[in-house]
Amino acid sequence: MIIIHILISIVFNLILWFLSINLLGFFVRSVFFAFLEVEYLRSKVLDTLKLPEVVRKWTEEKIEKAQRNSILFGFVVLLLIIGYLYATYYFGNIGITVVALMHMISRLPDLLWEIITGQDRPFSIKTYPKNVLFYITPILWWATFPVLYYFLYHF
Repeated sequence: MIIIHILISIVFNLILWFLSINLLGFFVRSVFFAFLEVEYLRSKVLDTLKLPEVVRKWTEEKIEKAQRNSILFGFVVLLLIIGYLYATYYFGNIGITVVALMHMISRLPDLLWEIITGQDRPFSIKTYPKNVLFYITPILWWATFPVLYYFLYHF
């Protein structure tokens, strides 16, 4: 029976991991696009290219529209994250919510590094900065397995 519990915990943990990191990724990327990449487009592209006034105005309108859509998308994803965390608490317990947050926290530094450097997965472990988070986040991710098992079957 314990083997079945362990297998259920592993599968459930992988499902939580998949949902957590994707929701976090959607939110962080939309925030970065809305506030940083749009400013980059304005400052570098529009200022350096010598575009006709009609094309420049049309491009500026499209950039504004993309920024509004990105902010709206980020807000919707933020509501989904809140609903997701509430659902893990309501249908599970506080431990399952903690595991979902642990997955999000362990993914955040890596996600920020990917966005800032522009390097997509799979990236070289040699180029990833070897700071404290490099060692803590994998430990935090692996700690979700026993934490979830405890909160599913012993809490």
